[in-house]
Amino acid sequence: MGEVKKNKVGPETPNKKREGSPGRPPPTLRRSSLISFEGDDENSRVEVKTGCCGLDPTTGRGKQIHLLQILLLPFIPIMALIIQNSINMVTVLEYQYDMQETIDQVQISTGLGNVTEALQSERAEIGFYLFTNGSVIRGNLTEHFAYTNKLLDELKWPVFRTDHELFNNKILFRIRLDDFRDKITKFDTPSVEAGIAFYNKANYIFLDQLTSEINEKDAAGVWRPLLAYKNMIRAIEHLGISMVFGLQYFGRGELNQKSYIAFVTNDALGYDFLNTSQNFEFWITDRFLEVSRPLSHVIERTLFSEMNASNSHVVIGIALLCVVLLISPVIILLVRMMTRTLQAFSDTLIHKTHELAYEKKRSDMLLYQMLPPSVAQQLKQHRQVSAETYESVTVYFSDIVGFTELSSESTPMQVISLLNALYKMFDSRIELYDVYKIETIGEVYMVASGVPQRIGKDHAAEIASMALDLLHGTENFLIPHMPGERIQIRMGVHSGPVVAGVVGTKMPRYCLFGDSVNTASRMESTGLPFKVHISSDTKNALDRVGGFIVKLRGELEIKGKGFMETYWLIGKHGTVGDRQPKQEKVEEMDVMAENPHSEKVRLAQQSAFSPSGFVDLFSKCLDCGMR
Repeated sequence: MGEVKKNKVGPETPNKKREGSPGRPPPTLRRSSLISFEGDDENSRVEVKTGCCGLDPTTGRGKQIHLLQILLLPFIPIMALIIQNSINMVTVLEYQYDMQETIDQVQISTGLGNVTEALQSERAEIGFYLFTNGSVIRGNLTEHFAYTNKLLDELKWPVFRTDHELFNNKILFRIRLDDFRDKITKFDTPSVEAGIAFYNKANYIFLDQLTSEINEKDAAGVWRPLLAYKNMIRAIEHLGISMVFGLQYFGRGELNQKSYIAFVTNDALGYDFLNTSQNFEFWITDRFLEVSRPLSHVIERTLFSEMNASNSHVVIGIALLCVVLLISPVIILLVRMMTRTLQAFSDTLIHKTHELAYEKKRSDMLLYQMLPPSVAQQLKQHRQVSAETYESVTVYFSDIVGFTELSSESTPMQVISLLNALYKMFDSRIELYDVYKIETIGEVYMVASGVPQRIGKDHAAEIASMALDLLHGTENFLIPHMPGERIQIRMGVHSGPVVAGVVGTKMPRYCLFGDSVNTASRMESTGLPFKVHISSDTKNALDRVGGFIVKLRGELEIKGKGFMETYWLIGKHGTVGDRQPKQEKVEEMDVMAENPHSEKVRLAQQSAFSPSGFVDLFSKCLDCGMR
């Protein structure tokens, strides 16, 4: 009995309930939606928060917000690319619209230019015809008239800027032109200048409309031939007018001062416009009558080339936009799947973390029931636990009277059930006192006060109060498998010095050594049923405290000790067992229980796959859709 082994110690002992007791384990497993790890210190905890503004991605709302944040990452550049391609396509389409408008304008202007050239040529023939009084004919006027009429029929009549009613309608202009031609051929005009003036007026309006139809575009390769073409038409007009005055001089042999000035002015303007055209298109020569039409064809070819290039850009832009639109959902879907996978992994990690924390808590609780927390902490840190000497400790022993006979009359399972019920009652009661349960060996129950925490002179009072409480609890304790039979307990208490330390490395035990342990055991073995047998040292310690009732038993021969004066502990002033559980006491965790977090997850999964779970999920989807 000198070597005592520790069987149970935990945070439920009073020593461990004191504030500031070293190595106290956390009373409960913390519940947190964050990833947390609990260490030996109650306040040691690591929390992990991720996401924007400390977002908790482990909650339902946090997962949704986190998923939205992840989806925005590829969505923003994709939308930027789509917007950029859309803007480029709009720009290209606007450019195409401008090019098409320019093509239409060039086509109208080409028709106007052709009509203007035909009228200029017709004016020259008529001028020559009038100035020579019809004696000399340069060409067939009828053919000229037919050619001009053909060009007028092909011309898309524009909306002229002039208010002259003659140019409001193509038919009216043709009627007026045919009427003028009849008068010319019959020499029915008031004067030659008046006949020429009609053509000048018509050509002036056509040229003015031509210059207004052709806008100067900024497109590369178009603006230069456009300006050259307009200047070329103007050059032809002015040189044509000067040629008429030349024909007048040729036909009549003279020019008046006014006609001469007009001749010089139009000739100079014609060559000036011709030089300007040559500045924009260097290949234009003095044979301008032969290059005006090729120049219009160059413009048209250039514009059509620009249109084709623009169409290619549109096709490429549409193709890129279609590719982006097709790939974007795939990318977003892949990102969503990856995020869901990460969230599932995170849920699994959190679940495993809770399980790890719970298992660590349970293993620590089990360890603290085997060893004192302070000793367990030193062993966990791989530190050598040295033995300690305690000058004054009170040791308690109790056993069951007639346990051998009782065991022989009972089955092993009945014996285990009996001891389990008895010791559970003992364990629940000693929690109210500042004592430390050392071990149970069969029917022997050993408790000490003053170890491993030193509590001064109160250890004898704590053990005495506890012994009276346990004695009171066993008065009505019946043997479960023997109805009507009460169990008989005898108890022994002694106070004195002991040495406490950890013995062994494979299965370390916290043991008490010393003569005080043996004396306490002798007090128990020499006692009587339903009696608390104490030594004189314990009696003296109780006297210093006061409040306890003891009775002298007398001198008794104790094996190995000789004669000793012993006492019976009768009671104490006040009610036995008047102590109540401390309010701050936290319910213990059952080290044999299932993991509550795993059970909670299992129940959640079952409810999710149940019919009611599907109904709840469908209702939540409807609520989200209505929002």
